[in-house]
Amino acid sequence: MQINWFEVFAQILNFFILLFLLNKFLFKPVMAAMERREEEISKTIKNAEAKFSEADVLVHDYEKKLSEIKNQEEIILTQAKKDAEEKREILLNQYKEEVLLKKQNFENDFNNEKADFVKEFRKFLAGYTLKISKKVLEPLSATDLEDKVFQGLIKTLENIDPEILKEEKKVEKGNIIVESSGEISKTQKEELEEKILKAVNTEKGKHAIEFNINPDLIYGYKIIFNTFTINENLNFYLKDLEEEVIKQQKF
Repeated sequence: MQINWFEVFAQILNFFILLFLLNKFLFKPVMAAMERREEEISKTIKNAEAKFSEADVLVHDYEKKLSEIKNQEEIILTQAKKDAEEKREILLNQYKEEVLLKKQNFENDFNNEKADFVKEFRKFLAGYTLKISKKVLEPLSATDLEDKVFQGLIKTLENIDPEILKEEKKVEKGNIIVESSGEISKTQKEELEEKILKAVNTEKGKHAIEFNINPDLIYGYKIIFNTFTINENLNFYLKDLEEEVIKQQKF
């Protein structure tokens, strides 16, 4: 079986062309819309500040009028000043609440749009990456591929940095969760359990090892220790790619 490298390179070229088109016709318009939203909230804040100034002028007028009432009884002067202060506080509080509410709404809308954008982009990356992976890995049988991924996880367990294991070995009794994208055999579970216990240098029974299926991994495995996590799955690699692409969009 031979890999059709021309088709692989063609798929990769298509992927980068699609990224270029998305950057030009999707990402930039979205970022421009977000900037316009930011300008709108900035304008709203400036308007609110102008209203604050108007409120201060109004208060100033009240205080001027109060100063002119020299011949009135002290009780009237005191009451008028109290009313002016109360009105000033009411106006200021109203404008502050209005600005804070609009700012909060803008931030919520911005965060929601960003979350939706990231979610859709991750779906796109996942689908396209799986498409390319399928083309590259077509010569391998499903069993061969699963075995290679599993053996890669075993190798990772055998080569964990001792510095990372220091804190884990201090845990006298805890839970270790093994997640997989699909069902794994009894033999694989036994091998994983043996490698995990050997890695943390403990006996069977001291740590409870739980096996779960997590379709969100897309393909591969995830081992959650008490103090650190091992990721050998497509979802983890897609998140890294997503963060790098979004980071590049900021420049």
